[in-house]
Amino acid sequence: MADRRDLEFTYSLIDRLFRLSLGEMADFSGAKYDGDFSLTLEEAQARKHDYVAEAVGVARTWVCGVATG
Repeated sequence: MADRRDLEFTYSLIDRLFRLSLGEMADFSGAKYDGDFSLTLEEAQARKHDYVAEAVGVARTWVCGVATG
């Protein structure tokens, strides 16, 4: 059975791999450029997050650099 140290290593490694490959927000879906391809991927993903939050009627807030709904 894995001990706490092994679990923390495994899950922190998985988290780092996801963040490196998918960005800080770990986005799997496409970004929202709306024809403005001068946006960075991060800006277009933030635009998508805003769009989705508005569509479902929640406000996005930022806590320690992480968006929450």
